[in-house]
Amino acid sequence: MNPRRLTLILLFWALLFSVLLARTFVIQIVLGADACYGAISQRSSPFPLETARGQILDRNLVPLTDPRTRQVLVLFPDSLKSGTGASDALAGMLDETGTQPVADLMARAAATGRPVTIELSPDDADRARERLSDTSLGLAVVPLTLRYGPRSVAKHVVGHIIEADNAGVAGLEKRFDTVRFGPGLKGKRPRSVAPVRDGVQDVITGLGYRELAATARSSVVLTIDIRVQRAVEQALQQQGVERGAVVVLDVRTGEVLAMASRPEFDQNNVAASIDDPRAPLINRAVEAFYPGSVFKVAVACAALESGVADASALTVCPGYLDVGGGEPVRCTHHTSGPAVVTLQDAMAYSCNPVFVSLAERAGARSIMEIARKLGFGAKWPELLEGAAAYVSQPTSLRALANLAIGQEYVKTTPLQMTQAVAVMASGGVMRPAYLVKELLDQNGKTVKSFEPPKPSRVVSVSTAQAVTRWLEACVKYGTGQAAAVAGGAGGKTGTPESAGSTLVHEVWDAWFAGFAPAGRPRYAISVFIEEGMSGPYRAAPLFAQIAQAILGLENR
Repeated sequence: MNPRRLTLILLFWALLFSVLLARTFVIQIVLGADACYGAISQRSSPFPLETARGQILDRNLVPLTDPRTRQVLVLFPDSLKSGTGASDALAGMLDETGTQPVADLMARAAATGRPVTIELSPDDADRARERLSDTSLGLAVVPLTLRYGPRSVAKHVVGHIIEADNAGVAGLEKRFDTVRFGPGLKGKRPRSVAPVRDGVQDVITGLGYRELAATARSSVVLTIDIRVQRAVEQALQQQGVERGAVVVLDVRTGEVLAMASRPEFDQNNVAASIDDPRAPLINRAVEAFYPGSVFKVAVACAALESGVADASALTVCPGYLDVGGGEPVRCTHHTSGPAVVTLQDAMAYSCNPVFVSLAERAGARSIMEIARKLGFGAKWPELLEGAAAYVSQPTSLRALANLAIGQEYVKTTPLQMTQAVAVMASGGVMRPAYLVKELLDQNGKTVKSFEPPKPSRVVSVSTAQAVTRWLEACVKYGTGQAAAVAGGAGGKTGTPESAGSTLVHEVWDAWFAGFAPAGRPRYAISVFIEEGMSGPYRAAPLFAQIAQAILGLENR
């Protein structure tokens, strides 16, 4: 035979063998799990042991959802056809566990055609396994993992899913349900268990049940520290906050360490919250509200940056100021007449007339520019929910006065307000708040990293330092004294009229936005209580409780 022809024939067979070998590898190894699942699914209904989703983890890889694994006894409906004595075995076990009658369970399995589960205590699960030495009965004791446990935290950040569709509906569950660059939270198939049956659908003795592997999914790693998150949620619970929000940022990085909203909702029964008038599904940490006097931080920055005010200058609080079109703007501290004050005192005592005068001198355009640099009016990209808030152009002196005291023409979110005080505490540098660090595959390897946004200078060092001193004075001797903590703190109170006010019944929200400790701030914290009535008496003490708890964690 021609050597060249022989060589071509050998190359052809070698190539064909390589293709067949590669195809065998794909079928056996790459597609093996799917093929196995499909084959077993044709003969029985696999029972899922979990929700087919990756985890949402804190910065230390602790699940925020508090997944809980419990032992359950599974009755596969196919076993009813086999006549293997499953009914007798089940009755013997249930006599000890004290659950519902066997006949009811068997009837429910037959009617639905789906596996029926019975939760077992650890001791009952051990006894049940001993009784199930005969693996042909169609009964199995398996670990069932509930996605949302009783100590799930940051529920509005995490969001929730539709269990039947394994679909993310809100929060990060929705944002990372699927992603473009690889597997998202949502997996195609959960880890499951199914009986191994023969050709006549009887469970094969000795083989019993086979666990089927889950398909690929990713887990999301956040900047949140679950210890800080629990401290915040515990404080909200202890103070009886019905509606409100708290945000904690790391001043040095912009990382969101905690974000909580009230009221909460049951992630396992979201339907119960849909018609609740308190709107528990809204994440108030990223919803927009009137900021009240906490907005004076922006007015102070605008006045100092534009050069119309000097940080060390003296000024006069007249006690009230006529701005036309209605009631004059009044100072709640200097009620007996005019007083000479520093701008630091004006911030500490929250002198409305002084800040209206500052706003008039700085001009609306300057205030709006600074406000936008501080992040007001921009929607947070980390969550799909939430509002962009706004800063609007005032059209009169009264309108400008309302803007200056944060009562109209501006709405901001607790997250944005936390960013603003963090800018002051970091020397005038904006480090935008960010939440998501990375995605991990099932083996813990990084699928994608999310870099923090680049920092930028918003105000000068001198302006930031001056406003920081003023905020510390607010806590030392001004309206924010209830926010004092060991190590010192700075911040600003706010008590704007709520959107829920009427002509007959006035309602006020409560704010405190600040940082701790003084001197070298590490944490920026905003507290917002809807219809809390008083920033100084309601929000400031909650800030102190949270800040003290967080600072205490550093020593653990």
